[in-house]
Amino acid sequence: MKGNFFSHTALTNNNRDINLFQIPTIIALIPVLSLAISQRDTDCIAPNPCTCYDRVQYEVFCQFLGLEKLPTFDSGLINYTEVIFHLKSNKIERIENNSFTMLSFPPGTEITVDLSWNAISDINYEAFSGIANYITELYLNFNNLTTISRAFSGMTQLQTLYVSFNPLKMIDPVAMQAFGNSLTYLSIDLVNFIAWPMEIGYLNSLTNLDMFNVPFREIPDNAFETFKDTVLGMSVFGSELVSFPKALCHLNTIGSLAIFSSPMIGIYNGSAVCEHPMLSMQFVDLENNSFQQFPAILEVFPMTSDLDLKDNVITSIDEQAFATANHLENLNLMNNSLTNLPKALKTIPKLKSLFLSNNNITAIDEDVLQNLPALNSLMLNSNGLTVLPEYVFINHKHMYLLALSDNNISSLPRSIMNLTSLSSLYLQDNPIKCSCDDMDYLKTWNTTKMTIFGNCGGRFMPIQTYIQNHLPQCP
Repeated sequence: MKGNFFSHTALTNNNRDINLFQIPTIIALIPVLSLAISQRDTDCIAPNPCTCYDRVQYEVFCQFLGLEKLPTFDSGLINYTEVIFHLKSNKIERIENNSFTMLSFPPGTEITVDLSWNAISDINYEAFSGIANYITELYLNFNNLTTISRAFSGMTQLQTLYVSFNPLKMIDPVAMQAFGNSLTYLSIDLVNFIAWPMEIGYLNSLTNLDMFNVPFREIPDNAFETFKDTVLGMSVFGSELVSFPKALCHLNTIGSLAIFSSPMIGIYNGSAVCEHPMLSMQFVDLENNSFQQFPAILEVFPMTSDLDLKDNVITSIDEQAFATANHLENLNLMNNSLTNLPKALKTIPKLKSLFLSNNNITAIDEDVLQNLPALNSLMLNSNGLTVLPEYVFINHKHMYLLALSDNNISSLPRSIMNLTSLSSLYLQDNPIKCSCDDMDYLKTWNTTKMTIFGNCGGRFMPIQTYIQNHLPQCP
C-alpha cells in the first residue's frame, strides 16, 4: 500500500482544560464583550442578521446567511479608507441597480466586495453606482455569470477580479477598457468561449493571470502582447492545449508558470517552443499533464529554481535532461512511474529538495545521490526499495528531512550516521530489524537531536527507543 509518510501525525491540543481559577475572569469579561458587540451592531449599515466591525477597517459581514438578495444598506458616510463587504455563500441571483448608492466614502477609499459562491446570473448596469470607482477588489467566482458586462465599466480603480467558475461566454470591451490601466490580477473561466477573448488585450498593467478550463488547442501568439512587460505569473488550470503556447515566449518579466491538467500537451523539443531562452522564469509547475517523457522545459527556462512535475506518468529521464539546470534547487517528481533513481540527477549541483514519493523505484545508485551535496530534503517514501547502499548518504551534511516510509527496507546504511543535520527520519511501514546483530554498527549514532518515526519490524517498539535505550546494552 502506498501512503502518506505524514499519516502518523495527529493534531493535539494541550490547552483543552480550562483552569478553574480562570472562570471568574471569563465571567467578568462577558458584559464587556457583549457591550462591544452591541456597539458594533448599533452602528452597522446593514440590517440584521448582518453584522459590522469597525476597528482598523470597516467590514460588513453578511456571508453564509442564505440571503436571496442584497441587503438594503442604511444611508450615510462610512469614514474609513478601507471597506470590505463580505457577501459570499448566499443565494443571491441578481444585483439590482443602485444597490450601493445610499453610501458615501471619503476620497481614496478602497473597497473590497466579495460575492463569491452565490447564484448571480445578472448584474444590472447601474448595480455598483456610487461605489464603482472605489472598488479595488471584486470576487464573483462560483456564480452563474455569462458575461463581464458594462456593470463593471465604472470600476476605474479595480485591481483584482475573480470571475472563475462562471459559465462566461463573452466580455464587453467597454468594461475591460475601464479598468485596463488598473487591473493587476485576473482569474477567469474560459470553458464556454468559442474563440480566444481578445478583450483581455485591453489589460496593460496585468501582473497575474489565472485561466481555468481553456477549451482551445492553441493560444494566439499575440494574446499577451499588451502586458508582456508587466506580467509576473500565469496559470492554466485545465486545457485542451496540444503544445506549449508560443504566446508565452514573448513575456519578458514572467517568473512563475503553472500548467495543470492539460493531458494533450507535449513539450519535447525546447528549441521548437521559443526561439530564445526565457531567463526570467524561476518557478514552473507542470503537474498532472500525463507526461510520459520528461518535458524539455529546462531548455526554455534555464534559470528555473523550482520544477514541479508530480502526478504525471514519467517512466524515465534522459541523462542530459538537466544539463542546463544550473539553478535548479527544488524538484518534485512524486506520483510518477519511475523505476530507478535517474542518473540525470547527478548533474544538478544546487539541488536542495528532491521529492520522489509514490513511484516504483526499487534500487538506488549511490553514485547519483553522492553528487548532490546541497540536498537537504529527500522523499523516497512509498516506493519498492529493499536495500539502501552503504555509502549512499556519505556526502549530505545539510540533509534535515529523509522520508523512507512505506518501502521494504530491513536495515539502515552505515552512512546514515553522516547525516549530522537530520531532524526528521520517516521509517514507518518498513520491516526494520532491531537486534544487537542487525544494528551493532549504529551504537555510536547520536539520535538525540532528531525524531525517528516508525516501529521495529514485527514489534511495537519505536525504532528510536531501541537505538537509544536498548542498543547501548548490547555486548
